[in-house]
Amino acid sequence: MKVTAPGARNAAVELRGKLTLFDRTSEKDTFDKTITVPLARELIIVAQFEESGSFAGLVRFEVGQ
Repeated sequence: MKVTAPGARNAAVELRGKLTLFDRTSEKDTFDKTITVPLARELIIVAQFEESGSFAGLVRFEVGQ
């Protein structure tokens, strides 16, 4: 999964309450991570914009029933 988040310091996926950080790519403001999505209610892509700030939701997917 590749995510572009202008101005973000970090990006991650939140799945079942656990954050998995994306890797920063050589492209500006772009992050990448290969993930296996288990059956779950939702998957949320989040980003951190300030060094000591919390992560803010960018997009939410429903991935299971």
